[in-house]
Amino acid sequence: MSNLEKYMSEQIKKIVPTFDKLELRTNVGDTSYSVEFFVTTSGEKMQCYDMVDDGLIKEKDLDAVFKSIAEYIRQAPDYQKGKINKISTVIEK
Repeated sequence: MSNLEKYMSEQIKKIVPTFDKLELRTNVGDTSYSVEFFVTTSGEKMQCYDMVDDGLIKEKDLDAVFKSIAEYIRQAPDYQKGKINKISTVIEK
């Protein structure tokens, strides 16, 4: 697992402490970002925004985690300024 994957997983664990599988997609630019994840727990796959709608996680906590991930990506040595940096990863326990 790369340092980036480890960091993103640790951030997601702040709002979803346990999961069997994490599917994470990010699009990060110099001034904007989009982050989305799916977690599978006990065979049930859930999308992050559905988890907010269902009251499983708080939207402000989700936003804080996404902001932290975007800032981490922007500081990475392989971040390409002026472009949308797309990262997709799957982490299984």
